Amino acid sequence: MNYKNKLFYLLICLTTVLSCKQSVNVNESKIVESPEVIEKEEPFVVPKKDKSLEKWVKLSSGTRFEIHELPFLFDLYYENNTPETTYTYYRITDKLEDFLKKSDYEGESYECFVLPSVYKFNVFLVNVARGDSNYYLLISANSYEINDMQEIGHIGDENDITTFDINKDYIIKVYNGFRDEKVFLKELNVSTNGEFVIAK
Repeated sequence: MNYKNKLFYLLICLTTVLSCKQSVNVNESKIVESPEVIEKEEPFVVPKKDKSLEKWVKLSSGTRFEIHELPFLFDLYYENNTPETTYTYYRITDKLEDFLKKSDYEGESYECFVLPSVYKFNVFLVNVARGDSNYYLLISANSYEINDMQEIGHIGDENDITTFDINKDYIIKVYNGFRDEKVFLKELNVSTNGEFVIAK
């Protein structure tokens, strides 16, 4: 091998070595500079039911809604509604209060009882206190809107009393009067679209 060929051969080898080294450095650089993947804890997620309720009913931070199991018997509630009983109620949100005001149910105070959901709709009973009268509104709602609202009870003077019972199958019976003197007025059922309809 002559001198020129040797020199050419050396240049090719040197170029190949430098190219390989550069490639290794680039790869090593990528590995070193790649950001470390850090696993973060998922934030606490409120169950879907609670999220939709929180649009209409106020919940204290760190607590969960207490569902009032059925049946809901008005006579029993009215006679035993004291701070020592288990009738837990909540305040309503400004959005629900605005809705009630637009529906002619503006009150001085509001008590909301959360009932079991039905057909994927949340259901709550709102006691609207206004002067010497109380209006009891049964409401079904989802996360976006109120589906239906019916006044099923009213306490005014002794001649203006409407009461109700809601059994475990969500059959709502409305009465004129109170206790042993009440007279059946109508029966409501909950439809699959969340409306309270008069039973045929």
